[in-house]
Amino acid sequence: MLDGSRGPAGSRPRPAQQPDRHRSPRRVLVPDPVRSHGGRRGGEPARAGDAQRYALSRESSYRWHMASGAVVTLFLCGDVMLGRGVDQILDRPGDPALREDYVTDARSYVRMAESVNGPIPAPVPPSWPWGEALRLLETAAPDARIVNLETSVTRGDAFAPGKAVHYRMHPANVPALTVARPDVCVLANNHVLDFGRAGLEETLDTLEGAGLRTAGAGRSAEEAYRPVAVPVGAGGRVLVLALGAGTCFHPGRLGGDRRPPRRRPRPR
Repeated sequence: MLDGSRGPAGSRPRPAQQPDRHRSPRRVLVPDPVRSHGGRRGGEPARAGDAQRYALSRESSYRWHMASGAVVTLFLCGDVMLGRGVDQILDRPGDPALREDYVTDARSYVRMAESVNGPIPAPVPPSWPWGEALRLLETAAPDARIVNLETSVTRGDAFAPGKAVHYRMHPANVPALTVARPDVCVLANNHVLDFGRAGLEETLDTLEGAGLRTAGAGRSAEEAYRPVAVPVGAGGRVLVLALGAGTCFHPGRLGGDRRPPRRRPRPR
């Protein structure tokens, strides 16, 4: 079949392109004609409206992916540290004792903050340390919220030896964490063992009691390596695994077995 159109003078008519009935239609993201090689194909200068057409194509592709459930949005928040000075302004401040070279009382950090920003209305509500972040988080509405909890949650006072900085928050102040509604709290970091195994166990018990799931630390190697499954979309899931660098202060240094389990742990 011919479409009746001709190219340059003297050229043969081009066959009309036949649709492939056996191939499902695909939607692709069209490359930006303005950014590709400085213009259009063949080095032609960009035409008026190219950017708008590209934007519409990109928006159409994005909407299609969203409708098909192919897009998953994640909230990834590193170093959520609710201990030390933050713990002291919450409803149930823990023991303020520290063993740092220059600071021996966590309330010193509160006074330093007030000297720069003015008085802090302690005790503050659980949402106060997050400021505007919670409102922005609700607006973004991510499919999964994953935070790195950079502190132990314990009343213990067994400071881990050989560390310059120790973080801890009182277990009664855990609402300052749950207010952000994290789906997973990552514990594979260098502060979860600041107060030894007893502090780790109290941290795990407190978070579990608050309905929070954890990855990267546990009472056994299998529990620490076990991923957490976060349901998303229609039957989808995000698997969260957490591993710390070899320089982290991990359970292996306290005599525990930190080798990966022989069998792959099932997601929680």
